[in-house]
Amino acid sequence: MPPRRLETMYASPDEDGAQETPVVDASQDHDMMLVSPELATMLRAQLQLEDDAELPLLDEFLSQCGVLGSAEDLQWLVAVCCGPGQTRAHLNLGRIRQHVQRLKEESDSALARSMEMAREMKRATTAAAVSLDQAADLFYAHCYPDVQECMDIAVEQLQQPRSRIILAALGHYKDELHGVDVTNALEADGMVAVPQQGRGNITPFPHPAATNVAFLQRQCPVCQSTFQPDKDKPKQLYCRQQCGDFAYASVQTWAYNAVAYEGMGSLPWPDPYQCGVPLEQRAQALAWQEVEIPKAITEHERRIRDQRARAH
Repeated sequence: MPPRRLETMYASPDEDGAQETPVVDASQDHDMMLVSPELATMLRAQLQLEDDAELPLLDEFLSQCGVLGSAEDLQWLVAVCCGPGQTRAHLNLGRIRQHVQRLKEESDSALARSMEMAREMKRATTAAAVSLDQAADLFYAHCYPDVQECMDIAVEQLQQPRSRIILAALGHYKDELHGVDVTNALEADGMVAVPQQGRGNITPFPHPAATNVAFLQRQCPVCQSTFQPDKDKPKQLYCRQQCGDFAYASVQTWAYNAVAYEGMGSLPWPDPYQCGVPLEQRAQALAWQEVEIPKAITEHERRIRDQRARAH
């Protein structure tokens, strides 16, 4: 069978200017396909042919320029690649390329956004966190020397980390914080008061159910009894206020007076029962006192020597 060629064949226009009607020249010895003038013009433009050039053979057109497939595939391509009102005649590789390129750009944009979100999450999760001890050291560095000295004494006498001493001091004087003299604190960069409505800069205490904090059983250093810290005092040191009062009277008041004032060391040590420690736990409190008072005396003596050395 002779090759089939795309041809445009038209009859002469009617006298009244009616639209041209394609006709077939039966004298030609090969099959013909009727092509409208609009489609022929579009094909020549897409194939970059001259206006009067012949259209290619159908075999060549389909193998090099045509889009083949099922009717369902063709309908889908027309629906997604062509604009409103456009038909199969407007479908070409250029439109398919534009559609695929647009999809690729959208995919690249979505990938870039997801990668940026992943980086943000990674930066948020890997940001260097300041531990409680590091925060305590930062507070310590911004304190006056006499405050640092008192803090050092508390660390040695109570055998507790500096961070716990600071938290304990805040808890002990919580009812007086609103009336503190701010001149006792150094001014540092970054201390900016941001006005807010209501109570600003308030960090609620984490609820145990919402955190990994476990309020475990503790042992009182004075009476050796096991106790459960209060919910609002997760790092409670003493089982009761009386044990805390007895410890303060022993290692702070009595030990300091014994070193600072002549003859005060001959006074009897504070009695745990008189401070409110139960009688059945008096022996344990006295045993704690025998260990801690000598240590406190040594520390107070060191402090006084340092103070006198700085005075001279």
